[in-house]
Amino acid sequence: MEQKRKVAITVFCMAAMFLFAISCTLIGNLLPNVIGEFDITLSRAGIVTVAQNFGGIIALIFCGFLADRFGKLKVILTIFFMMVLFLCDCFVIQRFRSFVIAAMVIGLASSSLNMLISAYLSDLYPKKSNFYINMGGVFFGIGSVMAPIYLQLMSQFRANWRVDFGVCGIVSLVTIVFFLVILFLISETEKKGALENSNLQVKEIISDLKQPMLILFSAMGFLYMAHSSSVMNWMPTYLANRFQYQEAINNNIMAVYWIGILGSRLMMTFFAGKVKPKYYLIFGNALGGFAMIGIVISEGIVLLAAFFFLGLATGAIFQIILALTCQTFPKFSGTASSLVALSGSVGGTLCCWIIGIVADDLGFPAAIIIQTVVLIFIVPLALFGLKRKHEVFIGKV
Repeated sequence: MEQKRKVAITVFCMAAMFLFAISCTLIGNLLPNVIGEFDITLSRAGIVTVAQNFGGIIALIFCGFLADRFGKLKVILTIFFMMVLFLCDCFVIQRFRSFVIAAMVIGLASSSLNMLISAYLSDLYPKKSNFYINMGGVFFGIGSVMAPIYLQLMSQFRANWRVDFGVCGIVSLVTIVFFLVILFLISETEKKGALENSNLQVKEIISDLKQPMLILFSAMGFLYMAHSSSVMNWMPTYLANRFQYQEAINNNIMAVYWIGILGSRLMMTFFAGKVKPKYYLIFGNALGGFAMIGIVISEGIVLLAAFFFLGLATGAIFQIILALTCQTFPKFSGTASSLVALSGSVGGTLCCWIIGIVADDLGFPAAIIIQTVVLIFIVPLALFGLKRKHEVFIGKV
């Protein structure tokens, strides 16, 4: 692949990470507004987060295998365009069930795009896969940080949640149209890759993936996304209940959390080759658990510090898991990372559903305990499950 085309694809991948991060972050931040407009309970509102993660499950069952057989870029573009359509559809949503469907498709896009882009970057830069996978995570983090800022800017125009989603859809539409002009130039290369991959046999893929390490990576992905998805989707509602009539403060707190995530991914990007993934997974999740406790018992500047520290400690965990997966299964990186992401979507779906029920019956502090426990469970998995080769500096696995 020519260098200019390779650069163009990489730029589009980073832009896609940025934009789908904004779209999926908006769901959690705007959920209190949706709850207020449609006058629904927290338990019923939990359907939104379940649908968001269920959409990811549907996509991940198929997209990894299809990407390995027919070309990752084609699947990335198709799913990104689906996200654009349903973001724009939010302009005309008038029923809660329609919003649930939109959230499901946005969740479908966010889960599958995260996995596919990571696997695709690993294919493009096999010797620097950790750097580029984490760089994609950095752009995701930037998008997540920008989401609350974007909402504050839109509030100056008194825009409602429909307009917030719709404008994001328009920007995404302009982006994909602009890059398709350049990306179309590589269509012949993608066809060749699809032809080569079409010769892969299903039995061969299944046989190659029957390894304990894939189960371990999937378990870690399950637990981390159970934590991350529930925090992303429910924490704004928790803050809205705890600090009523302080919407700007609540958005600022979530922005601080995403700044911490961004900082984590920046560090793991620029320290690639110097940080041992096994020890990052151990200490990052353990310290993140302590930060979750601080969120429940603290206020003011200490609360802000707890959110920042949570993001800083855990922000790059899923990118590290995906990087290890792609490096362990380079021949079927799309399918392998898809299974890990699928496991993560299942974890996120179950935990988001449970959080809604627990928060309704026992209150949010009890729900946050669940978010803390699933995060800490990753520590023994990393400590006793990862092999010696995963103790070397990341980038040399």
